[in-house]
Amino acid sequence: MSARAGIADLPAVVIEPIIRLALAEDFGLAGDITAQALLDPALPGKAAIVARRAGVVAGLEAAQATALLVDPTLRFARRVGNGAAIAAGETIAVIE
Repeated sequence: MSARAGIADLPAVVIEPIIRLALAEDFGLAGDITAQALLDPALPGKAAIVARRAGVVAGLEAAQATALLVDPTLRFARRVGNGAAIAAGETIAVIE
């Protein structure tokens, strides 16, 4: 468990079962049919989590755990920590 901006991450044992239930509901038996129809799995991708409004960051451990449960080969780079005050348009994390 790490602390960023004075706020500790939630332990994986707490959030992982909830994330697994959410992913099972989202993907169902067929998986993510939109992604399957539109994306070439052979091509590399990159995504950024960007703040729409100014605020305080929370839940990065859940975002990271979700990304890694979907694809353990992803790289999740936090640009700020939980508890950080951010401006609109600021990049919170990058997923590759």
